[in-house]
Amino acid sequence: MTDAAPPPQAAVRWAGRFHDGRTATGHAVDVALGTAGLEIRSGDGAVLGEWPYAALATIEPLRDGEPAVLARDLDDDARLRLTQPCDFAALIERAPQLRPRRVARTGRAVARAALWLGVTAAASALLWFGWPKVADGLAMLVPASDEDRIGAQARAELQGRGRICDVAAAQETLELLIARLAVAMNYDKPVTVTVIDLPIVNAVAIPGNQIMVFQRLLTEAQSPEELSAVLAHELGHVAARHPTRNLMRQFGLNLVIMTLSGNSSWDSIAQLLLSTAYTREFEAEADALALRTLADASIGGQGWIDFFNRHAGPGGRFDRATAYLSTHPPSAERRDQASRLPPTGSPVMSAGDWLVLRSICRP
Repeated sequence: MTDAAPPPQAAVRWAGRFHDGRTATGHAVDVALGTAGLEIRSGDGAVLGEWPYAALATIEPLRDGEPAVLARDLDDDARLRLTQPCDFAALIERAPQLRPRRVARTGRAVARAALWLGVTAAASALLWFGWPKVADGLAMLVPASDEDRIGAQARAELQGRGRICDVAAAQETLELLIARLAVAMNYDKPVTVTVIDLPIVNAVAIPGNQIMVFQRLLTEAQSPEELSAVLAHELGHVAARHPTRNLMRQFGLNLVIMTLSGNSSWDSIAQLLLSTAYTREFEAEADALALRTLADASIGGQGWIDFFNRHAGPGGRFDRATAYLSTHPPSAERRDQASRLPPTGSPVMSAGDWLVLRSICRP
């Protein structure tokens, strides 16, 4: 009598969310191990894609018991988040490059060569244009894969302080709001928005097209319009690449050397990111993008005025978990700009969706 054969790996399945890389909206999907790659299907069974095992790459290091974020390859904007179950042993057997701390390097050699050329030109350009413009130019040459890694490590640093809230219905509502804002901003890259259970009234943009929303922001915001104002501001930072530009301005060629090094310490770079405040210039730029976006998305400006008046003045309740999290200093100019928008607009979400979203971190 022989032992029973183990179940085939093809039976392993995950629930997940899929971003196609062309729009900001995510889709709930069912993911299975196929013969040659991951099979991604919508809820009605339609095939959305098959990602070859050999090309798969991790955006965040795989960790037992936590969701995984994958790319078809590091040069592709599509993203796949595997949520349940959080066991990836069968996947790693077929795609061993996904083992923790091993990351695919597709396309990085060319990007690094371009960055070296940028460094060579930086010295002469510095004399002519000044450091901020030179730093912004160098930031444009940082490979997207490196930005993804910096963002993943910064996310991990924050996640170490509180759990990720991932209630499916609330997450979908949040992603629909981000998608609406991204369309109004004409920002066509998929944005990952995550709620983390921390008692901080804020949100933060990090490299890799990510926005982290802290739980207390949702409980303190008194309307979807107030939340929209904060998210539009953070999306402005994302669209203008402020996280990476700010790192480059603050730490300059040291950051370039760390990025170019094959043994770069992503932990160190993430720590730099989370200890660096934005300049007033970047805050003003994010404000301008946000206000224009709210107008184009037909979202009224009263939420902006109410939220920032309540939280950004002396005695206001913006918390600084790190120096990177802006205090959004109040100014008459900011209020005047927001007051030029119609006070109300089309509904952001239903009352029911708002209640579900605000309870995303409840057990």
